[in-house]
Amino acid sequence: MVTTAPGPATPCCCLTSSPCWSAPSNGSWHRPPWPRSSTPMATIWRPAAKIASRSICSSRLSRAGSDCWAPGTPDTLATMAILGFALYRDPSRLDYARDLTEKAVAGYRNHYGEDHPDTLKAMNALAAVMSSQGHLGAARELSEEVLRRRRRTLGDDHPRTLMSMNNLATTLRDLGELGAARELHGEALRRRRRTLGDDHPDTLQSMHNLAVTLADLGELGAAKSARKRIGAARPAWRSTGD
Repeated sequence: MVTTAPGPATPCCCLTSSPCWSAPSNGSWHRPPWPRSSTPMATIWRPAAKIASRSICSSRLSRAGSDCWAPGTPDTLATMAILGFALYRDPSRLDYARDLTEKAVAGYRNHYGEDHPDTLKAMNALAAVMSSQGHLGAARELSEEVLRRRRRTLGDDHPRTLMSMNNLATTLRDLGELGAARELHGEALRRRRRTLGDDHPDTLQSMHNLAVTLADLGELGAAKSARKRIGAARPAWRSTGD
């Protein structure tokens, strides 16, 4: 993927041994494969990785304005999105997380367009922050947009599409729209079972979320059955070291 970015830049030494974005003489930015120069979003939920990602990203942002870490450059945008996502469960940092993720989304939209995978990742991070702030209506609208774009560009069964489906269903549940949440969690579970198998962690996540929604609906028998299935699968899952 080639995209334009403002201002000249030269390759710099990043915080990892992998190369960052570099700008050749024609002024076009060439992005190394994610996540060679950035911490993968998928690992940030782990406590140790979350702490490390905050430290790395904060250090990177402090370098903004020099070399390839100038404001608006691709690695800076990625760092803002990752740090914002890492902070979305920290009540004392939500305003900062919102500011970071909003700027990342604006930058990605400007340079990549609405449907680029990194734009949608940043939008997903912003929706998570909005939800943590209690802005559930705004989070719902953004999550619906991400899901719609991922369905169109990736297909209904792609893991990222199913993650978006899960996120939107959870927001609907938080809004009290239990029927819609149940339907969407059920769809995510069916698709994950078919594509990933019954014991995959993502499948178990969907099973858990559906069980919570069923319990909220008062369908306690179905919820108990789902939780029993999760309990039986978890020992095998944990033994893999994941």
